[in-house]
Amino acid sequence: MKLVQRLLGLLSVIILTSTMLNGSQIHARGATFPKIVYEDWIKAYEEQTGKHISYKATGSGDGVVSIVRRKCDFSGSDKPLRPWRLKRYKLTMFPVLIR
Repeated sequence: MKLVQRLLGLLSVIILTSTMLNGSQIHARGATFPKIVYEDWIKAYEEQTGKHISYKATGSGDGVVSIVRRKCDFSGSDKPLRPWRLKRYKLTMFPVLIR
């Protein structure tokens, strides 16, 4: 339970930061594996805040392309990006789910 609370807190930080930057709905894309977990977290967040988040499970590759092109606010990926890519595209990556 504590892990879920910590992850919800982390997701809230991401969402709040993103919301403050663009002032609108949060859009995310990427990996299909975490979709069910993300949906649960999003539902809990929406119930707490009334703010909507959309997550489209389009695959890790599309998630990476979308975040690099700034087509979404955050993305999910099953595979970590190489450090040079993170630096080049000014991205931050951290594990959210570990299987």
